[in-house]
Amino acid sequence: MEDGYIMIIRKGFTLIELAIFIVIMGVLTSGVLGIFSVALRHMPALFNATESVALAQKHMEFIIGQREMYGYASFTDPCSGGSAPVFCAGPSATSSITAVADGKQIVVSVASPYPITLYQLVTDY
Repeated sequence: MEDGYIMIIRKGFTLIELAIFIVIMGVLTSGVLGIFSVALRHMPALFNATESVALAQKHMEFIIGQREMYGYASFTDPCSGGSAPVFCAGPSATSSITAVADGKQIVVSVASPYPITLYQLVTDY
């Protein structure tokens, strides 16, 4: 306290500092929300792709299980025949087993909800 002046100590923020903070947070929030809206638009496609992969994998595992049960020489496509399993009547999944030079190639294709094809080479060991 020199010369009769009293120092005033200010605590807190000024109105301009608060306004700048609110503007900066608004810009950051709108950027983050923009990213989320793009991700949400593509979410159904990702779900459909995941569902198709799961269906094709289930179909492939069933065919591989047939090979383990009946042996290499006599395993066939379980969905192409008279008494097909229940899951063969599900969504559009097709499969084929063809003889190749090194063994048998299994091809499982799913057309909907997202087109995907799995390949597996099975040999006699």
